[in-house]
Amino acid sequence: MFYVCAAAVQEYCIREQFQAECSDSHILLMREARYGRMKTGRCISEEYGHIGCFADVISFMDAQCSGRHACDVTIRKMMDVAQPCPPDLTSYLEASFDCVAGEWGAPFLELRHGSSFSGTCCPCHKKSPSPLLCGRPDEKAP
Repeated sequence: MFYVCAAAVQEYCIREQFQAECSDSHILLMREARYGRMKTGRCISEEYGHIGCFADVISFMDAQCSGRHACDVTIRKMMDVAQPCPPDLTSYLEASFDCVAGEWGAPFLELRHGSSFSGTCCPCHKKSPSPLLCGRPDEKAP
C-alpha cells in the first residue's frame, strides 16, 4: 500500500527560525518553500498594496535541509536569497516538509513531484506546532 505524507504548510516570520527535525531513521524532504508576502496572516497584518509577491526558494531550502535529520534556518537570511517584494516591507517564509524513511538519494527528490513511497506516515518531531498529516493511499502509485 502506498501513502503520501504531507506536513501542513507553516508561516515563519522574519524574526523566527525554520526548525525541523525527524527521528534518527528518517530524513527531511522539503516539499515547498516560498519567501515573500503571500497573504495576510500571522506574519503580515497589513497589505500595503503588496500581497502576492514571492519567490520560490525550494532550491535554497533543499540545500539547507533535505537529506538531513534536522535543520535550522534563520528566516532573516532569506533576504540574501531573494527579494521579491519592495525591500522596506516585511516578508516571510511559507514552507512544508516531510520526514521520510531511508537515506538521501534521487528517489526522495521525485517524491516532491507527486510520486509516493510505500509504508506509513513517518514520525516527525518539529519544533514549531504543526501536525504531520497522513494522506489517503495514492491511487497513482504503481
